[in-house]
Formats: sequence, C-alpha cells, structure tokens
Amino acid sequence: MEVELEEGCMTPRSQIRGAPEVCPPPPRKRPAACNDSCEYAKKRELPKKGFFQPSDLDLIFTIAPRREALC
Repeated sequence: MEVELEEGCMTPRSQIRGAPEVCPPPPRKRPAACNDSCEYAKKRELPKKGFFQPSDLDLIFTIAPRREALC
C-alpha cells in the first residue's frame, strides 16, 4: 500500500470529519425547582406578631435634597 505525500498542509475534507448538516436540538429546560404547590410553600406562615418595624426606619429612606451645581 503506497501513500502519496503532498507538499504543504491542508484542511481535511472528509465527510466524516465535516460539520453536521443539521444542527442538534437545543437543550431541554429543567423543571421548575419549586412552585405554589411545593411543600415548602404550604408550610410557610407569616409571623404572628407581624414583621419587625423599627421606629427610625423612615430616617433611612428619606430623600436627600438636591445639590446645586458648583459650576
């Protein structure tokens, strides 16, 4: 069996090594981890005394006055 060697390099042109003619399908979506019917959602309850509301909470979220441009 005799193999002919050609000078230089070339890209393989075989159909086996070529790109597929049809693109593969996209990956499937994973199922949702938890929804409204989830057991965690059923067991969850609101606090009996309500949520914690500190008296100075409004001071944190006050709107600062606009600054005048110095230029």
